[in-house]
Amino acid sequence: MGKKKGASASEAAKVSRDWSASAISNRDINKLRSLGFISASEDDIRLPGAVSRPRPPKGFTVMFSAFLFRGLSLPAHEFLRSLLYFYGIQLWQLTPNSILHLSIFVTVCEAFLGIDPHWGLWRKIFYVKRHNDSNGPPVVGGVGFVVRKEVDYLDYPMKESVQGWRNKWFYLRDPSVSGRCSNLPPFEDKLIAKPKKSWQNTLSPDEKLTADRLFDQIVALKNTGGLTMCGTEVVSVFLQRRVQPLMSRPHQLWLYSGKDDESRVSSADLSADDLRDEVRRLTCLSKNDNIVLISARPPYDADHLPTKPIYATVDAVVEFAEEFTRLELENSQLRRTVRSSADQVLEANRLATDAKNENILLKEEVKKLKQRLKDEQDAKHAAAALIDKKEGALRESIKELLDAADLTVTRRHQLREDSIADALSLAAESNIQVLGLLKKAKGALSRLYSMIFPKMKEDKTLDDMAASFLVDPSEPVEIPPSSSRAGLFSNPSSNDESSLVRHLRDQVSSLDKDITSLRAMAALVKKKGETAIAIEQYALDGLHIATESLGFVASDAAEENKKIHEEVEAMTDVAHPNHGLWLHRPKAVVMAKFKYRVGKAHYYFDKFHAHLTMVWNTLFPLDQAPETLSALFTRFKSPERIRQLVRKELLAGAELALASTLACHPSLDLEAIANTEKNLSQYYDAARGPAYTIVSRMESCLEKDLKAHWGREA
Repeated sequence: MGKKKGASASEAAKVSRDWSASAISNRDINKLRSLGFISASEDDIRLPGAVSRPRPPKGFTVMFSAFLFRGLSLPAHEFLRSLLYFYGIQLWQLTPNSILHLSIFVTVCEAFLGIDPHWGLWRKIFYVKRHNDSNGPPVVGGVGFVVRKEVDYLDYPMKESVQGWRNKWFYLRDPSVSGRCSNLPPFEDKLIAKPKKSWQNTLSPDEKLTADRLFDQIVALKNTGGLTMCGTEVVSVFLQRRVQPLMSRPHQLWLYSGKDDESRVSSADLSADDLRDEVRRLTCLSKNDNIVLISARPPYDADHLPTKPIYATVDAVVEFAEEFTRLELENSQLRRTVRSSADQVLEANRLATDAKNENILLKEEVKKLKQRLKDEQDAKHAAAALIDKKEGALRESIKELLDAADLTVTRRHQLREDSIADALSLAAESNIQVLGLLKKAKGALSRLYSMIFPKMKEDKTLDDMAASFLVDPSEPVEIPPSSSRAGLFSNPSSNDESSLVRHLRDQVSSLDKDITSLRAMAALVKKKGETAIAIEQYALDGLHIATESLGFVASDAAEENKKIHEEVEAMTDVAHPNHGLWLHRPKAVVMAKFKYRVGKAHYYFDKFHAHLTMVWNTLFPLDQAPETLSALFTRFKSPERIRQLVRKELLAGAELALASTLACHPSLDLEAIANTEKNLSQYYDAARGPAYTIVSRMESCLEKDLKAHWGREA
């Protein structure tokens, strides 16, 4: 059993029947092709190989062979596609029995009720159930549709389970359908299908009223002719006609025309025995059980249409319906384009504003960095000047000290050895000279000491000051802490000029890097601004194309230009709430033109709705007209239906005329009258008056029926 990539061990341990490698073979694929369930093209089928978890290519979906045998082929029926999106489930999360339930329901609606699959009726009969077993909820086939206990639906003898169906899967191309915005939900590898609010199948009061009325027809159908329909009769209908109910088809089952019908997936007919075997294969019945294949009330087809037609139209309305469907699709696309264009314009304006603000901030930051660089350079110059000043003072003090040490001893060579007086005189002069010399030395040392140690006491003796300078080189020197006036040195070592210069150079290098980074940011902001302008231009081009496609509603160019001018003036007015968006006048012109034409299109659609409702009420006075224009055109979809209606009306008139004639002349040969080859043009004038009387009688009868019908409704 495969384990989903990225799923935790605890989560994987709570599920059962996970994906496994597919066991489908080329032989299985060829059989499906021969039955017409899948495309004959090799490019539309992919075998998964030995992988244990599906990874369908783009445009493909995961398909099980058991689903195909139960009425599903691609492209899928709109009812199935909408159902999956509504419930938020994947196709592979359903079971084969759920697919069979859907096929039977679609066949009952189209072939026995004469309607499209009704969403309210489906929710009245079925509810959504998440399967579970002792090992946890299944991954594949974890969701099913179950008939409600309180509903008396068809008691179809369905199998409890289909053995081995999870191992027969492959990739099948999901082709696009014209007019459909999407196909089946894209594949998502989920472990557990989580219940959603939509699973409750809650009906509104109006939906319940319609669903109850339709279900009463199913109950009447089930008990037709004193026999109870179990559902095998319904399955035999789509199997015998070789039609896949859950496939998107050219027309509904009530318009099925026979062996040459274009909705068939195979031209080969099934014999009675083959049909019985195929029906039995989809049930829990054995060969000894009696399988009913024919219902008491025959299903509808092109030769046996519903007695109360639900869908009909005239040729002109059909053409307009097709045109409207196309325009509605284009209108939907235009709305998405306009919404996207407006969002892109707002995003472009936001990006432009952000770029402008970032540019201002960058300029301020560069200005601050320049000021910091200037301050650092000024501090460097001040430090250099202070160092030069101190060095000059030190040189002067040392020079004075050296000058003071230069003694005058010229009289020593004049001293006589036997003269005591000369010796005393020399000693006295030397003493005076030494005292002066020491005094000068003390002054020089005092000045030098105050420069080196400005915060120390200066009232020291010559011996103390000499001891401060005469130290043992082998011992560490303790220097008193000091601080400069500029505040640039935290300790005496900071007076070293090379260290200060190195420190300043590092700061300048850091500032250069910051400026380079800011310049890169400025280039990025500029690029963002250019991208925003390009996006805005793209949005305007798309909006312009959308506007021009609505040109068919612009009947009066002068009136259109006038309205557009008024709208543009309002949009570019400073007081307009979105004035900032429309500073660019061409943008305002495009948007105003599109707004005007969309409004005109809605006006025409409202008129079409009113006129088409009048046509409906005229053709089908007993049926309530659909509320929306889309629903009306869905009903007015096939010209064949109105031809059948007109034919029925003509037949009814002819039958009434012949019945009236036969009542007065019982001996007349109606077959001879019907097969006459005489020229009837000379008899039209004589028949016109009586024909008018007959039609008036028929209309009077119809009016009574209408009154009786609405009386019952009331």
